[in-house]
Amino acid sequence: FTVDLGVERCEETMPHVELFHEPLVIANEEDVDLAVEDETWQKSSFGVPPQLTAMQDRSLRFRPALVYGVNSIIFICGTIHGATGLRRLADGRQPDSYCIAEAGSSTGDKVIMHRTRCIQNKRCPQWNGAFYFTVPAQLQVDRLILTVMDRDAAGDLGGMHGQEGGPLGGIEVDLSLLPSSEGLVEEKEIQAPRRLRRQRSGLFRKTSSSSGLGDGLYGATVSYEVRVERRVKP
Repeated sequence: FTVDLGVERCEETMPHVELFHEPLVIANEEDVDLAVEDETWQKSSFGVPPQLTAMQDRSLRFRPALVYGVNSIIFICGTIHGATGLRRLADGRQPDSYCIAEAGSSTGDKVIMHRTRCIQNKRCPQWNGAFYFTVPAQLQVDRLILTVMDRDAAGDLGGMHGQEGGPLGGIEVDLSLLPSSEGLVEEKEIQAPRRLRRQRSGLFRKTSSSSGLGDGLYGATVSYEVRVERRVKP
């Protein structure tokens, strides 16, 4: 059979981009009405700031204000390819591992984006788990957190998604400087959880070279790729 495909491309100015260069001055109640009724909000990924809405309906006393624009990640997608270098656990078995992807902020807020399938009895699991996530408007994301879990180990993250499981280790990826639509592809060494650093339980193959990051860094790695989309958040 034959399939005909067509593509139409158009370019539009990003909503609120002018707020990057100069804040919007709210000097009086008329400015409030103009700001709230601006048609740009219909194209925006964000709603009208609640302070402006409250001043317009008189539930909040008017105060002069400035409306700034913040560079904000609104969408994250990527693939968790797999891990390498996982060793046998303390009881002699190989890990039944999966990976959890979370979006995190500098304030410590986190939200789960994806959980891969579980690969049983493998030291080098290949999950190939693709994820797509729309960031909640109230969350200012600046990092990707990947945590490698063992399905049967008791730990701090046990019971998630109906399965018992404990963390084997993980990584944090700084997204604060990642440009919109530009991909980041990496294989990164896994950092062991604090409890595993104390126990020295040998879940990962210890590297002989000094990394400067202390005894929590092991030879196990996780490979992934990630992209983000950004918009201006008033």
